Amino acid sequence: MNKQSGVALISALVTAIVMALVVALFSWQSRLALSDATAMLEKVEAEYLAEDALAQIQYLHLKKQYSTEPVELPGGWNYHGQVFALNENINVRIRDASSLLPVTPLNFTLFKQLVARLSGSEKLADTLEAQAKDWTDGDDLVHLNGMEQRDYQLLGKPLPRNADMQSFEELLRLPAMNESLWQQLLPYLTPFEVGNFNYIVAPEAIVEITVGQSRAEQIIKERGALSESDLARMFETTGLADHLSFSPSNTIEFAVYVDLPDVAAYRKVVFRKGDRGDLVNSHGYWYWNEAAQDDK
Repeated sequence: MNKQSGVALISALVTAIVMALVVALFSWQSRLALSDATAMLEKVEAEYLAEDALAQIQYLHLKKQYSTEPVELPGGWNYHGQVFALNENINVRIRDASSLLPVTPLNFTLFKQLVARLSGSEKLADTLEAQAKDWTDGDDLVHLNGMEQRDYQLLGKPLPRNADMQSFEELLRLPAMNESLWQQLLPYLTPFEVGNFNYIVAPEAIVEITVGQSRAEQIIKERGALSESDLARMFETTGLADHLSFSPSNTIEFAVYVDLPDVAAYRKVVFRKGDRGDLVNSHGYWYWNEAAQDDK
């Protein structure tokens, strides 16, 4: 009888343990499902917030260009890439594409200067400029430090396009280019040339290599507050008079940073202004979580 009671007790204990494990498993799965659902909900919320913010800043951009009435803009509004707050969860960066390095066609002089500034190597800058020229030109003549089709064949690499580059990634096919330098270049790139390069709204690195560090520091510090005439005077001795514009070009890059408790999103879109003054979506990108801080 005692033996039977002992077996029954052990069976009851085993049953209780199994049931407890099953309950714990269901509880863990439920918490996991709830966490996934919450993350998905926040992701959807981040997407809607980003799209709503993009619509707001596009509207304000167009209204600023065409309205005859004063337009109330968020504090810190600018076209030179300085991030400003739209609200407590959303930051915005606006950049005029005329202040960035076009890939199609590639501005070789600016490309060389920017590579030298970012890498700290004039030799690497000379080499990449020569390789970029050989990649895009239509002949087989090799620039000093460059490479042509036969050199790529010997290395077993994809052959040069012998035409303008078609993407940012194509720069990675230059033998002297490395992933780290390419990542540093990305924030300064724009797909297509959109007209005269505009130094007024250019990124800090580009202003610095153009006008020198001391003058660049003054321009970067004060360009949001200085009048157009004062800015023009600051540039008058640089020989850049043909590269100053105080009106945005027809191609603008909008970047929206959404920061929620569990999700961070970065939405970047380049818009081109159409013939009727409307904005035509050219191309856009989504980045999530840690990538949401990309070139902020």
